Amino acid sequence: MSNSIHCENRLIDLASDVLGGAVLAASDEFFAPRHNLVRAAVPIWLPDKYIDTGKWMDGWETRRRSPGPDDWAIIRLGLRGKLETILIDTTFFTGNFPAEAAIEAIAAPPTASVADLQAAEWSLLVAKTALKGDS
Repeated sequence: MSNSIHCENRLIDLASDVLGGAVLAASDEFFAPRHNLVRAAVPIWLPDKYIDTGKWMDGWETRRRSPGPDDWAIIRLGLRGKLETILIDTTFFTGNFPAEAAIEAIAAPPTASVADLQAAEWSLLVAKTALKGDS
């Protein structure tokens, strides 16, 4: 997801935490917390910073061998809007970025529980697409 709310090409990051976007749940957040997915800050690299689980990262990072077949995150947009662009930012993730990603969406009331969302039928917006690291 984009790391800013500024109007680049007249687009606004609807998932930004500044606008009320939030990561409601994620499959794993062993190395770095899911909330980093919607942070409005530009990514930074701190080469000498480490935490209990290893190298500190300001993105979302899961274990390399998660329990399920795929890692996932449920992101609630902060504002309603028309999706024109979806950006998956892998800046500074060079050897541990996901090989591919897919995007699904659902229109749900803000009061929907994570369990309700997980049980609902989602629409595929972007089929599995190959990703590159540090891009």
